[in-house]
Amino acid sequence: MTAYAVPSPPALRAEALGEGTLRALRERLVAVGYHAEALAKAERIAPGAFDALRLPLVMHRLAEDGSPAARLLAMFAYDVAIELADLEGVLGAELVGALAEARVLHTVDAGKALVVPQARLMPFEDDYLFCDAPHARSDSVMGPGPTTQMLLRALPARMPERVLDVGTGAGTIALVAAARGARHVVATDVNARAVEMARLNARMNGREITCVEGDLLAPVRGQRFDLVVSQPPFVTQPLGGATVAYLHGGDAGDEIALRLFGDLPAALTPGGRAMAFVESLRRAAPPLTARIRTALGAAPLDLLLLLEPGQPIDRQAIAYAAGEHPRLDPAFSEAVVGYARAFAAVGAQDAQRALVVVSDGGGAEPRYPAGVPVPASARFSADAVERALAALALASSADPGLLAATVALSPAARLCEEHRAGAGPRAFLRFDAGALAQDRELNPALGGIPVRPEINREAAMQPRQVMGTFAEAWQPSPTPAQRHRRSLYVQQVRGPGDPFMEGFNAPSPDLSCERRDASTVTPQVFSLFNSEATLARATALAARVMRETNARAEAVARAYALAFGRAPSPAETEASLAHWDAMTARHRMIAVAKPAVPREIVREAVEENTGTKFTFREPLEAAADFVPDLHLSDLPPETRGLAELCLVLLNANEFAYVY
Repeated sequence: MTAYAVPSPPALRAEALGEGTLRALRERLVAVGYHAEALAKAERIAPGAFDALRLPLVMHRLAEDGSPAARLLAMFAYDVAIELADLEGVLGAELVGALAEARVLHTVDAGKALVVPQARLMPFEDDYLFCDAPHARSDSVMGPGPTTQMLLRALPARMPERVLDVGTGAGTIALVAAARGARHVVATDVNARAVEMARLNARMNGREITCVEGDLLAPVRGQRFDLVVSQPPFVTQPLGGATVAYLHGGDAGDEIALRLFGDLPAALTPGGRAMAFVESLRRAAPPLTARIRTALGAAPLDLLLLLEPGQPIDRQAIAYAAGEHPRLDPAFSEAVVGYARAFAAVGAQDAQRALVVVSDGGGAEPRYPAGVPVPASARFSADAVERALAALALASSADPGLLAATVALSPAARLCEEHRAGAGPRAFLRFDAGALAQDRELNPALGGIPVRPEINREAAMQPRQVMGTFAEAWQPSPTPAQRHRRSLYVQQVRGPGDPFMEGFNAPSPDLSCERRDASTVTPQVFSLFNSEATLARATALAARVMRETNARAEAVARAYALAFGRAPSPAETEASLAHWDAMTARHRMIAVAKPAVPREIVREAVEENTGTKFTFREPLEAAADFVPDLHLSDLPPETRGLAELCLVLLNANEFAYVY
């Protein structure tokens, strides 16, 4: 398979694709298995690596597959030339001819009859969307991307009646809004090509939406909506670079977004809401929350920002340039320098992403502006947004409302009273260690039935015999809360024990002991550094640190505080950041597979009387309800890189294990 540069396409001829042709095209795409999961499978190949590095492997896997869906993916998703005869074999000559007439397809080598797409045709959820390759031209039309998916997860499952999609691009969000029940959906875009494509996609998927050309809210001035949704251009304009309509938001990146927020007060119905996903350079100017609040003016609108940690500025320059020039060609090098100069010109410290929620709370004045830090790996959900808004509404209530509310504290909360010499008592609320993190691992409950933690799988599957018959394999307790108990509560059985605990002088269940031995021996070192158990703890620690911090240096300091109870020295911070960078780069190049939980094991034994060998299958019933711990494969490369740093900290002499 050969990837060709996508030509700068002429205007689409959407009228060449009639309703019958679009219906037949959709039916054919469904029939050959060209759907969103097929694309997701291809995108899971070497995830996180730059496209120029991973695409050869993706092309290899698709060529090995050879299915009609794989050939369509290679062409429409990855710009690979395909022979006309092959394409006609997949779609049929009539549909291929119609796509060529509409200028969706382009012949790059007439002698070999090779064609490439002049517009992409991408599967997304249950839809098929015409869009452009993001690096094709200055007026490219953006299709669904990672930020689109993040925004859609935060939107309600059932849409209100009137929805406006500002900067619609290919019409992705507008089409989803119509599918989720909105009766009146309007999509605007300043790019005429985007408006044409959005209309084509509405016909392709049988949805009723109104698409109008114009700048932000100008085409719908005087109209009001229950929900306004947008992914405004937020990338900084690189010095000396061309402007891409869907991408660049001005010299600092947020000028277009701030203009959008300034127009919102006149566009929302009473009780209405706006949601936007933006990225902004953090600099000496007021923070993003304050800038958006200023843009909203005196309008009685509430403002919530869910703020992800900032991306280091040099890395952001590389990411932006790679998005525009994924082949990492000389134009990429020029773009990196252009972005770096632009960042320096505005004094940027890092780049911060945020889900912005603007709500009409029905009052005469705004109740709050709130910026809530969230981890970089956060997956915004509609429920999480609703809970955050409800909590802020309650917190900003007048005293009678607060007094009438019933609030339940976390079971991990402790009301403490401190007495100091020469000072009066001080009451405060304290949470158990790790209680505020989703990966709080140690269950501090007292008493209860014995539990079975996870142990080395090879040891767990060792055959055991008790009283002349076979005993079942060691099966861990199904949930993390049951497994992560103090070793005092671990069930003791005859036979092979936990190799990890044995290395740390666990008493034998077969013998009485007056006192446990205590030793420091070499096998303990290798158990801590190489065991799955320690890596799992480092993974959980890294995920927690990422949730609780907003910047890399802050994350390193938090990891040291949790591991050692102190702050790192400047030299330790520098070394830790360097190791984190190196490990992140490594994890971008490798795929981490999630281990499968076995449902049965084949046993081999010898019949006692005849000496005949036989086998039998032992079912592992606990596997059906088993909930695994957080695994490296669940995390993005940057968090996996931090887990490698946390593994080092947990193996330092300074870290104390109590066993």
